[in-house]
Amino acid sequence: MSSGHGHPPQHSGDLVEPPHDAAHVGPVSPLRPAGLASPVSGAGPGGSVNSAGRASPVSGAGPGGSVNSADRASPVSGVGLGGSVNSAGRASPVSGVGPVSPAAAYAAFRARQALAPVEAFQASLGFALDQYQWDACAGLLGGESVLVAAPTGAGKTVVALFGIDQARAAQRRAFFTTPIKALSNQKFRELSERYGAQQVGLLTGDQSIRPDAPVVVMTTEVLRNMLYQDASALANLGLVILDEVHYLADRFRGPVWEEVLIQLPQTVQVAALSATVSNAEEFGEWLSVVRGAVRVVVSDVRPVPLWQHVLTSEGLKDLYAPLASGEQSTRLNAELILGAAGRSRHRGGPARRGARRSGGPRARPIPRFAVVGALDKEALLPALYFVFSRAGCEAAAEQCRA
Repeated sequence: MSSGHGHPPQHSGDLVEPPHDAAHVGPVSPLRPAGLASPVSGAGPGGSVNSAGRASPVSGAGPGGSVNSADRASPVSGVGLGGSVNSAGRASPVSGVGPVSPAAAYAAFRARQALAPVEAFQASLGFALDQYQWDACAGLLGGESVLVAAPTGAGKTVVALFGIDQARAAQRRAFFTTPIKALSNQKFRELSERYGAQQVGLLTGDQSIRPDAPVVVMTTEVLRNMLYQDASALANLGLVILDEVHYLADRFRGPVWEEVLIQLPQTVQVAALSATVSNAEEFGEWLSVVRGAVRVVVSDVRPVPLWQHVLTSEGLKDLYAPLASGEQSTRLNAELILGAAGRSRHRGGPARRGARRSGGPRARPIPRFAVVGALDKEALLPALYFVFSRAGCEAAAEQCRA
């Protein structure tokens, strides 16, 4: 249980080591589980992929030259006619000693002018974009696809909004895909508030609302089916946002994301968003093979602290031992360890292999209404409670009403 908004922990985010003997038709993503996939190295068509502060930027970032990578980037040399400009449009010193030439100054001006849509988008938000958001928006503006890896709550959806704005300005359609219907419903409400109800549609397994709208929210499976069954639905499509793209590593559902990325027309830009992709650079290399120019943007800054708790019969406990500074350590909370040991002794200890367990009564799961009550007591509401079936959701709602 985590005190903070987020999605169910679908994957650990650990680096997936792909094998070299997997049989698969076409390029295979390095996010697929071991035994199913192997990565395809090489930056592919459209230029190289950066590594968010540890590599060179993607070449050909649109008018005005390349844009540097996230947070720790150095200036890009040789922009336009000889100038140098950073990703935020705020020019860093032009490489070279001596006064800036008129040609270099003009090139820097053209680079800033090319990024004017990002400046205008930032002004419409009412707050300053973070560096990684700026870099990702600049990539979309330059015609690249982007892979954005940033912690939960860091504002990855802002990049998606910029991409949708650009698609609408070019009179092209945008699809926003999510892995589960609950997230699709949430994004449908959010985008309807921003763009107007008549401008946003929804397609899930059991709902179809304005499927021909300029912006359509859908589950990823719906988009995969479109690719094979309804080519007309993809007419004038300019952008696809793949939220929670780390689901591609799922052993059972991952092929859906893989097929979408491979089968989408090359004229469609992709904005892939995730909080748990740990091998983003490797994944970006594979994306560049199947999608063309891809910019990888990584941010490690977590603006929303993530605290993990365990609910026991004694109440809500921190999973990790707190430090004197108030931060959490990487050591398990001693209270939980001692409590678990005490309950084990009370039940007579662990059963021997092959022997029937005897001793105290079996521990009963904590009812859902008690979980909600404990969260309320700690001022942790509202919260997201994940129940992985429709019947379970209905039963949980009845429990809380009782």
